[in-house]
Amino acid sequence: MKSNKPRVLVSGVGTRFGGTETVVSRYIGALSEKYAFDTISSRPYQQVEYSMGDNRIINIPGWKENPIEHITRLRRLFYGHGTEYCAFWHNANSYWNIETIELAAKANIPVRICHYHCSQALGGPAKRFSTWALRKHVANLSNVLLACSQEAGEYAFPGHTFDILNNAFDVSLFSYQETNRLSVRAELGLRDSFVIGHVGRLSSVKNQILLVRSLPEIIKFRANAMLVLVGEGPSKELIMEEARSLGVENHLVLTGPRMDVASLLSAFDVFAFPSVFEGLGMAAVEAQANGLPCVISDQVPRAVAVSDSVCFLPPENPSLWADTLCAFDRSSFCLKPNLINRFDINKESLKLAEYFKGSKPGFGD
Repeated sequence: MKSNKPRVLVSGVGTRFGGTETVVSRYIGALSEKYAFDTISSRPYQQVEYSMGDNRIINIPGWKENPIEHITRLRRLFYGHGTEYCAFWHNANSYWNIETIELAAKANIPVRICHYHCSQALGGPAKRFSTWALRKHVANLSNVLLACSQEAGEYAFPGHTFDILNNAFDVSLFSYQETNRLSVRAELGLRDSFVIGHVGRLSSVKNQILLVRSLPEIIKFRANAMLVLVGEGPSKELIMEEARSLGVENHLVLTGPRMDVASLLSAFDVFAFPSVFEGLGMAAVEAQANGLPCVISDQVPRAVAVSDSVCFLPPENPSLWADTLCAFDRSSFCLKPNLINRFDINKESLKLAEYFKGSKPGFGD
């Protein structure tokens, strides 16, 4: 049965289990009572929000899989069904593929949102160059420009007015739970360990290799230390190889992708986030919501700090990271409610809904 809800067409969301995919799924989940979402994708998603209720995944082959079928079916979608959508919401970490933004403009979808999620462009030199070259073009095709942070907006939309839509979540779901701590530690064999945790895609940008290289020094201070990396990605083998070469493989746990991040956070004693760059760094905000002190790269936007228990360090020098991580624990943690409330999904989703309706809410208040 056809839904009577206004429909939003979503594009630019990758097929991996990553930060942008999770952020978008949370907004979709929060707004699914009011809107129906159609997400363009070549594969299904692990996050249930994309296909629950009236939401649909529109299967279109990726450009690499079948370029002719890809563009043919995109044109059929926009030109044949564009009038069915109240808004188009494009999510970007680069401007490598912007055909959906161009088609949305040609199809005259009334609200065309470009939402940028990174402070640089993810990918190699070609993606970085295309993003730099196409920024003005993308801004002109869109009539709403959103970014996850000030740094992301200044990079993606130079010279244009943009608004910040925070990477929001249900803060209450990430609070510390002693039962979760005990069960996760039992599952992962961490009962009496000093646990340094990290959540993120295993990649050079997230820089988990720095944490592995800090382990020998950490173990000198904390013989029971364990590094737990939650996520998957192309750096997995490199991380494991580095741990073996340093003789610290018995102090490393790779969990793979997990849906129970909130529970895992309760098992940690300190959170490490050594990214080379970030749009915001949502995992670190979630960690603080759980009461975890955080050691964070100084290349991450300062807006990520929502507590007095954050230390920013350059994303190199394993010894410095080792010393700092060993100096933290949960006992002195102090959250700032006025800052964490900026990331409340119930508040931020209302702002996005106003854009879908063609209104501009009071961002930044």
